[in-house]
Amino acid sequence: MNWQQRFYYLDFIAAPLASVLWCVMHDSTYGWDWWSYAVLCFGVLTWTLIEFGLHHLGHTLPSLQKEHFHHHREPIAITGPSSFITLALYLGIYLGLDWINAWFASAFMPGLLIGYAAYLWLHNAIHRGKLPRFLLERKQYHEDHHRGVREKFGVTTSLWDRVFKKKSKLP
Repeated sequence: MNWQQRFYYLDFIAAPLASVLWCVMHDSTYGWDWWSYAVLCFGVLTWTLIEFGLHHLGHTLPSLQKEHFHHHREPIAITGPSSFITLALYLGIYLGLDWINAWFASAFMPGLLIGYAAYLWLHNAIHRGKLPRFLLERKQYHEDHHRGVREKFGVTTSLWDRVFKKKSKLP
C-alpha cells in the first residue's frame, strides 16, 4: 500500500474516532440532552447536503471535473482529498463554530463526522465490497449515477436529489 492509499484510508479511522472524542468532550463539558441530540442529527443532515453539493460541483466546476470523472472511469481508483485536507477543513469548521457557540460546535461536529464516515464507508463498499441486502438500493442508485453521469448525486441519501430535483437527467 503506497502513501496515497494510506492517507486515503486514514479518514476511515480518523472520522469515527474524532466523532467519538467530540461526543466525550461534549458530554464532559455540557452533558447530552435532547437539544444536543437534535444538533448532532442536524450535523448528520448537514453532511448529506455537503456531500450532495460537493458531488454536484464535481460535475460542474472544471477544477474538480478531472478528478471526479477519473473516479467515474475507474471507480476503484484511489481519488479524493487527502486526510490532511479533510482534517484542516473540519478543524476550520469547528473553530469557526466554536467562536460563535462552543456548545453548538461540540454537538454539531460529531454529527458532521458521523455523516462523513458513513459516506466514506458506504461509497467504498459500493465500489469495492459487498453490501448487506438493505443497502443494495444505494449501490444501484450510485451505479445509475455513474452510468447517467449528471443525475443522482446523493450517495448516502437521495433526499437532496429529491429536494433539488436532481434525480432525473439534467439538460
